[in-house]
Amino acid sequence: MDQAKLARIAMMGRRQCYFHPDFITPGERSELLGWARSMRPHLPPGDPGRFFRKVAELPRQSPLYTPLRLRLQALFGLGEDAEPEPHLGWFLGMGDPGSRIVPHHDNTPRGTCILRCNLFLQLPSRGGLPVIENAPFEVKPGTLLAFLPSELLHWSQPVEGRKRRIVLSFGYRVPGDYRLPPTAHP
Repeated sequence: MDQAKLARIAMMGRRQCYFHPDFITPGERSELLGWARSMRPHLPPGDPGRFFRKVAELPRQSPLYTPLRLRLQALFGLGEDAEPEPHLGWFLGMGDPGSRIVPHHDNTPRGTCILRCNLFLQLPSRGGLPVIENAPFEVKPGTLLAFLPSELLHWSQPVEGRKRRIVLSFGYRVPGDYRLPPTAHP
C-alpha cells in the first residue's frame, strides 16, 4: 500500500479527516455550481489566481445553501445554531489555472480547533487536489472533505488546464478534543 493511502487511513482512523465522495447529488451540484459561477464577479482576489468571499457578503445565496449547511452541521454534531469561525468562516472560493494553496496550518485560540468542510463543486482538468499531511485526496465534483486544518498541514496542488477549482467551504471553531465522525470512504 502506498504511503499516501496509509496516511489518509491513519488520519481518518484518528477522526481528523472525513471523506464522502457523493455528499451532494448531481442535481444539487448543478444548482450550486450555477450559483457559484454567477457569483464570480463578486469574489475579490486573494493570493494570485484565487478568489473568495464569505457567503454572507455575497449578493445572494443559492436556495440549497442553508439546507446544505444545516445538513453538514447535523452530520458533525454542531447544532443548528453553530457559527462560522471568525477568520474565513463560510466562503465560496475559486482558483484559476496556475493558482494553488501553499502549505500551512490555520491559526486558532489555544484549546480550540478549526473544523473545515470543503465541498468540491468543480475541479480543474489537472491538479487542484487537496493535500493533507503529504497525502493527496482524489476528490471529484460532489465530494465533501472535512478535516482539522489547525491540526494538520494542508495545501493544494496547482490548478492546471482551463477549468477553475470551485469550492464551497464551511469553517467552525470546535473544542480542542473534537473528533470527526467515522468515515466509510477511505
